Amino acid sequence: MRWHPSLIHITYVENQLGILQNWKGRLACKIIGTSHQPAGWWRLVHRNTQNLANLDALIVVGSREVEYFEKYLPGKVFFIPHGVDTDFFCPSEEKNTAKDTIRCVFSGQYLRDMDTLSKVVDNVLSMDKSIPFDLIFPRKRRNMKDPTLMRLARHEQVHWYADISEKRLREIYRNARLLILPFIHCTANNSLLEAIACGLPVVSNDVGSIRDYAKDEFADLLPPGDADGMTEAIFRLINNPEEARKRGQAARLFAEKHLNWEIIANQTMSVYNKIIEN
Repeated sequence: MRWHPSLIHITYVENQLGILQNWKGRLACKIIGTSHQPAGWWRLVHRNTQNLANLDALIVVGSREVEYFEKYLPGKVFFIPHGVDTDFFCPSEEKNTAKDTIRCVFSGQYLRDMDTLSKVVDNVLSMDKSIPFDLIFPRKRRNMKDPTLMRLARHEQVHWYADISEKRLREIYRNARLLILPFIHCTANNSLLEAIACGLPVVSNDVGSIRDYAKDEFADLLPPGDADGMTEAIFRLINNPEEARKRGQAARLFAEKHLNWEIIANQTMSVYNKIIEN
């Protein structure tokens, strides 16, 4: 290698873990990794977890994951939140007349609890058929043999989106009244971060490290699979627009204060300096 860095940061260590041992023997520098997956993923999927010991430090994006990784890197595991572009993902500066229409938005597919989402949509529409749901869901994941997806697709109030630009994505967030995001498990989640940066209150589940990103001031976090509780939370926000507005403002403020990329970069640099100095 012709260049001689003081430190290399593997930003998605899940994809590079198998070659860490070889790298460590060849490079005379510090190596830091970032893990994005929850501990449950590591227990289920990865066979080379012991290779984490070859790192000089590990950054995790969920505080609950620290304990799991400490057994491989005692004293060298750091929690730093994932960031979001709060300059781009932000509420509209103009009066948004589309906001007067109550819309619920859902985004993503990985570790999402689609069965609970389907039950929530059924519940809501059984009580008020005027409420639309905007579902941003990858086209390649739309298996028409999946009964859960077909249950969702029965409803004409469910609108499907895929392969959209970031500007269109932001527009969908801005036009929504709230984010509905049932989870099976999670650490950081881009959909959640983008939505709160756009000023949306959140209805989700109390799983994984979600409380690092979803606070009581703007998020209703229900037990996993609690479709009835999520339905009630949605109607509280729908029936109390002023409360929804305040919770949306709190979401935006949290994103600005804690998830701006400049803040995250400074925290990351602090870890770099600590590892290099040691």
